[in-house]
Amino acid sequence: MKAKQKFLVGTAIQITTFISVATATSAKIKIVDSGGVVQVDNADMSADAPSIYSYIYQSKDTDTCGDCVTTISVASGGYTAVAQDMFTLESQA
Repeated sequence: MKAKQKFLVGTAIQITTFISVATATSAKIKIVDSGGVVQVDNADMSADAPSIYSYIYQSKDTDTCGDCVTTISVASGGYTAVAQDMFTLESQA
């Protein structure tokens, strides 16, 4: 199991994933903070290369510190691949 990545609140966070869907019709991301608040809902991701998708999340200084859950959905025709991951937001103080 890989270690969770840690980021400071108020910084830009690049989220990149590999999902084996080379020619997606859509790639979407949802980010939920540690308080259960949806910070990003169904935003479009960039297709950087076949099967590699990314999104840049600009966290705010007021974001809640703790673990955030990302849910990524990549669709191609009638098939949808879904992946979840976590990262941690930490205070800059």
